[in-house]
Amino acid sequence: ERKPRKPSRREEQHQDQKKMAEVSSVSAKGPFKFMYFPIEGAGEKVRLTFVLAGVEFEDVGVPQSEWMTVKPTTKFGQLPILKIGDSEELAQSSAMMKYISQSSEAGKKLYPMDDPLKCVLIDEMMALCADLNNAWAPCIYISMRPQKYAYPMDMEKEAKDAKMKQLRETFLADDLPRFMGFFTKALDGKDFLCGSEPTLADCWALPSLRYYTKGIADYIPKDCMEPYPAVTAYIARMMALPAVAKWYDGKK
Repeated sequence: ERKPRKPSRREEQHQDQKKMAEVSSVSAKGPFKFMYFPIEGAGEKVRLTFVLAGVEFEDVGVPQSEWMTVKPTTKFGQLPILKIGDSEELAQSSAMMKYISQSSEAGKKLYPMDDPLKCVLIDEMMALCADLNNAWAPCIYISMRPQKYAYPMDMEKEAKDAKMKQLRETFLADDLPRFMGFFTKALDGKDFLCGSEPTLADCWALPSLRYYTKGIADYIPKDCMEPYPAVTAYIARMMALPAVAKWYDGKK
C-alpha cells in the first residue's frame, strides 16, 4: 500500500497562510466603547486604529477624580479598556488594536492576518515603540511614583524636580538619538514603518513620536526632533492622512 506523500515545507506554509486567511475573514464585532483618561497617553494608538480602520466607537474619557472608583471594575486595574457589545471587555492596547483591525476591510490592511511575515514585521515595530515608551517612563513616573525607583514616596518636590531634569536630559542625550536612529533606518525607502501603507505600527508610532514635538514636557524642547528629518517627515505624512487629519481637526 502506497504511503501518503508528506507535504513539502512550501505546501505547509501555504496551508498555514490559508488557515490564517480563514480566521481573518471573520470580522470582529462591535459596538465599541473605549475607556481611557481624557488625554492622548497610552490610549491614542487605539483611537488611531479605530480612525484608520474607519470603525465607529464611543470615546469615553474617565476623569481622574473617578478613577479610583472605576479601577476595581477593570480587568487588570488599569486603563485603557475596550468594551465590546454588552458583555466582552478587552485590556492591553495591542490586543485591542489587533481585534479592532479585523472589524473592517480597511482595518484588515492595518494587520493583514493572511500575511504572517507582514504581521511579524508589524509586531516588531510595535515592540520598538513600546521600548521607546519604556525608556521614557522613568522621566514621567519619577515625579508621580518615586518609590517605584527606590526613592521615598514623600520625596521633596525640589529633589523630584532635580531628578526629573537629570533623567530627561539623559534621555535627550542618549535614548532619543538611539531610538530615532532605529526609526530612521526602518523608514529608509518607505513612506510608513512597514511599507507603502500605514499599519498598526504607525498607529502606535505617531502619538509616541509626536509627543516630543509638542513642547508639553518640562526640559524637552519642542525642536528636539529636528535632527531627525526622516522621522519628522514621517510624522507630517501621517498627520496628512485624511482620516488622521480629520480626527485631529475635530479636537481643536
